[in-house]
Amino acid sequence: MRWPSVYSREMHDLRIVLTVLALLASMVLCGVLGLRQRLAIVVLALLSFVWLTLDSDFEGDVLISFTSYNGLTASDLVGIAGFVACVVLWWRLRRR
Repeated sequence: MRWPSVYSREMHDLRIVLTVLALLASMVLCGVLGLRQRLAIVVLALLSFVWLTLDSDFEGDVLISFTSYNGLTASDLVGIAGFVACVVLWWRLRRR
């Protein structure tokens, strides 16, 4: 169920785009900082989780269907890539 919006459709679309750009910029920044700091890796993991929970407004086509209601979309790959980056960064920091 969606709550009615007081914003026009164009403003709603702009809010979605700005949210996506802010999340992506934060994920990139945490990934870069994660080369030296574990806290940035934890924040990247949290942002990846947030991405996976909030990406329903801009999900694209379903790449793989698990059930008739669940599947993997291109937008989900961004969150999964964030988790993979967390594992790689944590492993690299641990080896130092």
